[in-house]
Amino acid sequence: MTARILTTAAVLATLAVPCAAQAQSGGAAAGATTGAVTGAVLPKPLLNVGVQIDQRPAEVLYAGAAPGLPAGVIQVNARVPDDVRRGSNLPLAFTVGGASSPPPITVSIRP
Repeated sequence: MTARILTTAAVLATLAVPCAAQAQSGGAAAGATTGAVTGAVLPKPLLNVGVQIDQRPAEVLYAGAAPGLPAGVIQVNARVPDDVRRGSNLPLAFTVGGASSPPPITVSIRP
Protein backbone atom coordinates (compact mmCIF):
# COMPACT_ATOMS: atom_id res chain seq x y z
CA MET A 1 0.00 0.00 0.00
CA THR A 2 1.35 3.43 -0.86
CA ALA A 3 -0.04 6.60 0.67
CA ARG A 4 0.11 9.93 -1.06
CA ILE A 5 0.66 13.34 0.39
CA LEU A 6 -2.29 15.70 0.05
CA THR A 7 -0.38 18.98 0.11
CA THR A 8 3.19 20.10 -0.49
CA ALA A 9 3.24 22.83 2.17
CA ALA A 10 6.04 21.68 4.48
CA VAL A 11 4.53 22.89 7.75
CA LEU A 12 0.91 22.04 6.97
CA ALA A 13 1.53 18.83 5.05
CA THR A 14 -0.94 16.12 5.98
CA LEU A 15 -1.74 12.74 4.61
CA ALA A 16 -4.95 10.76 4.72
CA VAL A 17 -4.75 7.00 4.53
CA PRO A 18 -7.58 4.47 4.72
CA CYS A 19 -6.73 1.55 7.01
CA ALA A 20 -8.35 -1.81 6.44
CA ALA A 21 -8.27 -2.97 10.04
CA GLN A 22 -9.81 -1.23 13.02
CA ALA A 23 -9.97 -1.81 16.74
CA GLN A 24 -13.24 -1.41 18.59
CA SER A 25 -14.96 1.85 17.86
CA GLY A 26 -17.31 3.98 19.89
CA GLY A 27 -20.55 5.64 18.92
CA ALA A 28 -23.85 4.27 17.71
CA ALA A 29 -22.12 2.00 15.21
CA ALA A 30 -19.76 0.43 17.76
CA GLY A 31 -18.47 -2.88 16.53
CA ALA A 32 -19.86 -2.37 13.03
CA THR A 33 -17.55 -4.18 10.64
CA THR A 34 -20.14 -5.40 8.17
CA GLY A 35 -18.58 -3.69 5.18
CA ALA A 36 -21.67 -1.53 4.70
CA VAL A 37 -20.89 2.01 3.51
CA THR A 38 -20.49 4.48 6.36
CA GLY A 39 -23.34 6.94 6.80
CA ALA A 40 -23.85 9.91 9.09
CA VAL A 41 -22.43 8.22 12.21
CA LEU A 42 -18.62 8.25 12.07
CA PRO A 43 -17.26 6.06 14.88
CA LYS A 44 -13.67 6.43 16.09
CA PRO A 45 -11.38 3.78 17.56
CA LEU A 46 -11.53 3.48 21.33
CA LEU A 47 -7.77 2.85 21.47
CA ASN A 48 -5.06 5.40 20.67
CA VAL A 49 -3.97 5.60 17.04
CA GLY A 50 -0.35 6.46 16.25
CA VAL A 51 1.52 7.15 13.02
CA GLN A 52 5.23 7.08 12.28
CA ILE A 53 6.71 8.39 9.04
CA ASP A 54 10.32 7.39 8.43
CA GLN A 55 10.46 6.28 12.08
CA ARG A 56 9.41 9.71 13.38
CA PRO A 57 6.15 10.24 15.25
CA ALA A 58 3.51 12.19 13.33
CA GLU A 59 0.69 14.15 14.96
CA VAL A 60 -2.60 12.34 14.35
CA LEU A 61 -5.20 14.94 13.43
CA TYR A 62 -8.08 12.51 12.91
CA ALA A 63 -8.62 8.79 13.09
CA GLY A 64 -12.04 7.30 12.48
CA ALA A 65 -14.66 6.42 9.94
CA ALA A 66 -15.15 8.62 6.90
CA PRO A 67 -18.22 9.06 4.70
CA GLY A 68 -18.30 6.56 1.85
CA LEU A 69 -15.79 4.13 3.37
CA PRO A 70 -16.90 0.61 4.32
CA ALA A 71 -17.67 0.07 8.01
CA GLY A 72 -14.55 -1.23 9.76
CA VAL A 73 -12.20 0.89 7.64
CA ILE A 74 -10.79 4.02 9.23
CA GLN A 75 -9.20 7.08 7.73
CA VAL A 76 -6.11 8.43 9.46
CA ASN A 77 -5.06 12.04 8.88
CA ALA A 78 -1.59 12.89 10.18
CA ARG A 79 0.70 15.91 10.00
CA VAL A 80 4.03 15.16 8.32
CA PRO A 81 6.82 16.01 10.80
CA ASP A 82 9.07 18.89 9.72
CA ASP A 83 12.22 16.81 10.19
CA VAL A 84 11.14 13.90 7.97
CA ARG A 85 13.44 13.48 4.99
CA ARG A 86 11.90 14.01 1.60
CA GLY A 87 11.86 11.25 -0.98
CA SER A 88 10.25 8.02 -2.11
CA ASN A 89 9.49 4.79 -0.30
CA LEU A 90 9.70 6.16 3.23
CA PRO A 91 8.36 3.70 5.80
CA LEU A 92 4.88 4.47 7.13
CA ALA A 93 3.64 2.67 10.24
CA PHE A 94 0.38 2.74 12.19
CA THR A 95 -0.44 1.58 15.70
CA VAL A 96 -3.85 1.08 17.25
CA GLY A 97 -3.49 0.32 20.91
CA GLY A 98 -0.66 -2.23 21.05
CA ALA A 99 -1.12 -3.52 17.49
CA SER A 100 1.15 -2.34 14.66
CA SER A 101 0.67 -2.31 10.90
CA PRO A 102 2.69 -4.91 9.02
CA PRO A 103 5.41 -3.64 6.69
CA PRO A 104 5.89 -2.68 3.95
CA ILE A 105 3.76 0.45 3.78
CA THR A 106 5.54 3.37 2.16
CA VAL A 107 4.87 7.02 1.42
CA SER A 108 6.53 9.54 -0.86
CA ILE A 109 7.12 13.05 0.47
CA ARG A 110 7.93 15.82 -1.99
CA PRO A 111 10.45 18.56 -1.11
